[in-house]
Amino acid sequence: MGLKPQKISGFPEWLPWEKALEMEIIHTIEETSELYGYQPMEVRSVEYLATLASKGDIEKEIYVLQRAKAEDFSVSDDTLALHFDLTVPFARYVVQNFSELTFPFKRYQVQKSWRGERPQEGRFREFYQFDIDVVNVNELPIYFDAEIVLIVNDVFKKLNLGRTTIKVNNRKILAGFYESLGIAETLRQDVIIAVDKLHKIGKDGVCQELEKLGVPKGSIGKILDFCAYSLPLSEAPSLLDSIKVENETFAEGKKDLLEINRILSGERDNECIVLDLSLARGLDYYTGTIIETTFNDYPEFGSVAGGGRYDNLAAKFSSRLIPGVGVSFGITRLMSLILSKGLSKLEKRSPAVVLVTLYSEEDLPHSLKTAKRFREKGLRAEVYPKPVKLGKQIEYAAKKGIPYVAFVSDNGSTVEIKDLSTKEQIKVKDLD
Repeated sequence: MGLKPQKISGFPEWLPWEKALEMEIIHTIEETSELYGYQPMEVRSVEYLATLASKGDIEKEIYVLQRAKAEDFSVSDDTLALHFDLTVPFARYVVQNFSELTFPFKRYQVQKSWRGERPQEGRFREFYQFDIDVVNVNELPIYFDAEIVLIVNDVFKKLNLGRTTIKVNNRKILAGFYESLGIAETLRQDVIIAVDKLHKIGKDGVCQELEKLGVPKGSIGKILDFCAYSLPLSEAPSLLDSIKVENETFAEGKKDLLEINRILSGERDNECIVLDLSLARGLDYYTGTIIETTFNDYPEFGSVAGGGRYDNLAAKFSSRLIPGVGVSFGITRLMSLILSKGLSKLEKRSPAVVLVTLYSEEDLPHSLKTAKRFREKGLRAEVYPKPVKLGKQIEYAAKKGIPYVAFVSDNGSTVEIKDLSTKEQIKVKDLD
């Protein structure tokens, strides 16, 4: 007896019609990215462990590579590891290919990433990400932060999967606020990570985590009050003016957010963009703008697209300052939501639009020629591989979701095309 096939938790496999939907989503994001002038690229699947390490809580989720029969295997900085996202490898790629690139460099890429986390709804160990980023040398205009928000808004409108909210915040606002409370710089990243869990563990859970970090109770109350603000981005000026924080870092974040609001104010249909002061994002490479997108009807599912600005990510690889801003769409995560909630109608349909039947072995050249003519006209055609009863061939087409069946006769000079949905049948003398 052979091995019994088994599923592996956290490593999804889609059925053909599900994969077709995934490819459709990817194509929509590709098309939108290119409309804004972004170019495609790809990085290798592995990096040295030293390249990926020290990025917040993620380090303990990194998969490393070793041979099945490796002797005395030990982990070191030059151990090969699978990337857990595409941002760090992108920074390495930019530095490595610096002389070949034109800046600002605008790119998109879709690849798999891997994380050794516990699989659960919307969380996978192997998953597709679609990243859109722009980087520049020395200084990156805040305009690009706004452009990323515009792209995200355009993508979800085109996907038409339901109402979404694009949450925007700024790490400088958070850092400046925590600094004004007297929270030590060494603790601020831990505080940000704790606050980032607000929608998962609630106020009480965040309160407990902050207490464990040694944050004074008075400051915890102020942090929770601060995080309660969530309103349309257009109302950000009045809200931020009402928050009296005398801090230079806070003022810089406020200036950036107000500029993003100014750029977006001329855009129609931007009511889904909100300022959410609870938004933190746990990864420690964010330095400015941060964004996340959620579905209004499924807030408990969490983010399906998120990102932000990173001014210092390339510092590990280069003395040049290469700031960037971008967003990552969780394609596999989004697919799991679509499939579990039925957000898109899936049709078990073949890519072919017409099945060319086969009467006999002698007729195969005529069927092949007919299929070729369909394809030359841009119509996807499949030829039935052997001469069986026509009823069986029609049944095959119906089962695969092929809408039309072509019957070839008179040595290929006549083709009758049947619409399986209406049962109508027409005779065509010349496909040319």
